[in-house]
Amino acid sequence: YKEDASFARNPGPILLQDHGSDVSYRHVRIKELPAAAQTVAQKAPAKKAPAKKAKKSDKPEAPEAFTINCAACHMEDRIQVGPHFVHMQEYYPKNKRKEFIEWCKNPGKRNTYMPQMPAMAHVSEEDLGKIHDYILSVQVRQIKTSGSKDAFPDTRRPRIVRSFFPNCGPAALLVALPTNNELNLVWDTELCRLRYLTTGEPDNYPYLRSNGNSFANPGKTAYVEDQVFVSKTPRQFNGYRIKDGLPTFFYLIDGVAIEEQIRVVDNSLVRTITSNTSLPQVEHKIKTGAAVQTTVNATEKSLTITHSLK
Repeated sequence: YKEDASFARNPGPILLQDHGSDVSYRHVRIKELPAAAQTVAQKAPAKKAPAKKAKKSDKPEAPEAFTINCAACHMEDRIQVGPHFVHMQEYYPKNKRKEFIEWCKNPGKRNTYMPQMPAMAHVSEEDLGKIHDYILSVQVRQIKTSGSKDAFPDTRRPRIVRSFFPNCGPAALLVALPTNNELNLVWDTELCRLRYLTTGEPDNYPYLRSNGNSFANPGKTAYVEDQVFVSKTPRQFNGYRIKDGLPTFFYLIDGVAIEEQIRVVDNSLVRTITSNTSLPQVEHKIKTGAAVQTTVNATEKSLTITHSLK
């Protein structure tokens, strides 16, 4: 971006970017890394791995320009933001490279039911050409599902979907659990707690189709939880770590650091909540739970909540 004179003209090293819609930000924090951490790569340079001979069956290697600018949104197996590889191969075949480059610079709304792609005017035409070559070289298979036009659903389990779900704060997390009854949990990152459990395959297409004006479909509600802990001050979400596809959430309640680990044991969801100090006051409330059997085991520093579909 620093090479583009028309980009980020305001002074300062940090830019908050929107995608053509009103946006709001909260809790922006900047952490300065110690000098030792910044130079560790220079002190211990990584050894280069021996070059791997390419095979005809090998997946083509994405150019750096695609990895940096495109990979987070444009995927081979599903629609994340869009358009999908299938669409781009259809819209911009080999003889329409010039049109592809012009679209990248001034994309507008190529698909009316998808969020608008930001302009890529900062990328050189040479690199846009490499991106075009890569997109055309990838072998993809279009998948359609009933009710979701040109949808490319990702049905792996476990997986995490970040979207806008009913009765949750913005950008909540849905965790599709590896159970044979297709159990999902929806975790509110604003309130730092589980909101509800659902069954069935979640569908993000309603949110994408509406360009953010409708909620994603999380599945059929099986359990709703009011709260676990009593808190006097706003909670603080500190992110999550993924192991074997399942998250451990980190958050603060009244200054107490808490970890909430998500596991699946014998086809049941097990939430293990721990702290280095005493846990906040427990007030576990079940709003609706006719379809789910819930058990709670508590000690001073840990709380285990198990959910099993009846």
